[in-house]
Amino acid sequence: MKITDAHIHYDGSLGQDRVRKALDYENAVRAAFLCIPKGRSTDLERTMDEAFRFREEAAGSGLCIDVLGGIDRSIYLYSDGQEEMAERLRGQIRYLLGKGCTGIKMLEGKPNTRKAFPVPDFDSNVWEPYWAEAERRQVPIIMHVNDPETFWDASRVDAFAKSAGWFYDDTYVNNEDQYGQMGRVLARHPHLRILFPHFFFMSLQLKRLAQIFDRYPNVYTDVTPGTELILNLGSTDQHEAAVRFFEKYQDRILYGTDIGGRQVIREEPALLNMEESHARSDLVRNFLETEGEYLLTDDGAYFTGRGDARLTGLGLPEKVLEKIYCRNYENFLG
Repeated sequence: MKITDAHIHYDGSLGQDRVRKALDYENAVRAAFLCIPKGRSTDLERTMDEAFRFREEAAGSGLCIDVLGGIDRSIYLYSDGQEEMAERLRGQIRYLLGKGCTGIKMLEGKPNTRKAFPVPDFDSNVWEPYWAEAERRQVPIIMHVNDPETFWDASRVDAFAKSAGWFYDDTYVNNEDQYGQMGRVLARHPHLRILFPHFFFMSLQLKRLAQIFDRYPNVYTDVTPGTELILNLGSTDQHEAAVRFFEKYQDRILYGTDIGGRQVIREEPALLNMEESHARSDLVRNFLETEGEYLLTDDGAYFTGRGDARLTGLGLPEKVLEKIYCRNYENFLG
């Protein structure tokens, strides 16, 4: 089955050949390259330009690449007052689309990004012109908001998250505060075309996510791991609810892998880890396609350090898989 991977991070340091091989492995004919600054840099221009070059070279072989550019983080640091910041943020929509981006990638809702940069609350007046423009123009936005709830709990956060700087004490924005901010944004702009990846980190709160889908017709999510997403949805306790959720909202869920994600957040250049990339794709596809119980084994590449886990796959029918793997992405783009 042909695949559209709606969630790949790209930087030239990953190695163009490696990224192409990762796409070939998952049989991808289309992919969204989500451009964020390398490490803690504010330099997005180089990353986007490298993604555009990849797009041009791939087009000749029939591979379609959509580039979703990030917001210039210097805006948060060097704007002269809130009015100027508001205008500059709105101007990012015109700039990124004019540059050739298909949509916008926002990492502003990741708590360590908000701590590193003075990002205003999303429901503040500073953001209002941006949201209004995005809604009016139906700009596709992929916005990372929050992280797994365990990252705020010292007794439950895992070792990898701690090593990556993803344990959030009370000096970081609270996840419920951010959910509240985005809820108020959607109430003001109910037709925003926006995708909250990783199941909006609500894989243990499916009723809550369902209410958002029911209320706002242009909200989407994806099955991009974090491993907690697969473990939660594939657990015995959640399996039946997860099947019903995928059946009901089969038009609102996209396939994604986060390939390149661990490498692009590093300060130093890092080649794409091929074993990890393959493991990401296998993790998601096996969960979506396998019917009944199966053993998720420690692959030593991506799902590692936890021991083996017994899951129940969703065993989705082909017509639903076609939507998740391809058609829903096209609808999201509008």
